[in-house]
Amino acid sequence: ERGVSDISFPNAASISFTYALPKVGSSDRGLVGRMVNGWQMNSIWIYNSGQPFTDYDTVTNSSPQANLPQTASAAFPNGTVGDPKSYSSFSDSNFALNENGAGYDTERPIVSNPKAPIGTVGIYTTVPTGNGSTNSAPMLVDYSTGAPVTPSGVHWIANNQYAAQFAGTPYPGSGRNLLRGDTFNNVDLNVYKNTMLTEHVSLRIEADAYNVLNRSYYGLPDGNLGHYPSGTFNNFSGTPAQAGGLVGVGTGVRNMTFGAKVLF
Repeated sequence: ERGVSDISFPNAASISFTYALPKVGSSDRGLVGRMVNGWQMNSIWIYNSGQPFTDYDTVTNSSPQANLPQTASAAFPNGTVGDPKSYSSFSDSNFALNENGAGYDTERPIVSNPKAPIGTVGIYTTVPTGNGSTNSAPMLVDYSTGAPVTPSGVHWIANNQYAAQFAGTPYPGSGRNLLRGDTFNNVDLNVYKNTMLTEHVSLRIEADAYNVLNRSYYGLPDGNLGHYPSGTFNNFSGTPAQAGGLVGVGTGVRNMTFGAKVLF
């Protein structure tokens, strides 16, 4: 269980600055002074290397595949009907089978080949043979399509009882927080001008831009291996972009506000 903390950000940086245009002339009351003087720009840049997260595999305590033909070409997102070893794990099977809580068995997938694409998943399962009274030997297939795959061809293997038997341990799942979410890289900018109206009253016009670079920030991807067939596992296709900036203004990514106020 030793792993990186959820709040571990080993690479973090920020830069901020304020720049005021040099004053022209000795007075702010003349036409030139009112037009040229009083401009200022402020900016802040914040970066971090992304939040750690853990993939997990939620399998049901009863097979949902009863309505699918069990052949080598069928989809196997949760294993084979009538074969609990293919759709439950050793790690928390009692919790699942007793239907405590929500009745789900939650464990972590097994790291098979760290160099394979992050979204590739295999599962050890079986198919009926002959008259259907017996099943084939466990074989590794694609979690979604059911096509045969090799352990080196997938990044993850579903943590079911067959996988545990091949690994020689009831707890073959991966460690915590092996992955990191999207980096946060944001620049906010503020420009304003103070114009003196009288000795005690000034007018400020201001423009604020949040996430000037218009960089999308998606946070953490979908870590549920059970969503692999839908294509959202370990990617951001199911995660909406969040509005950037220190202040979440409006919707979308880049946001700008304009305003004016009287200072006295």
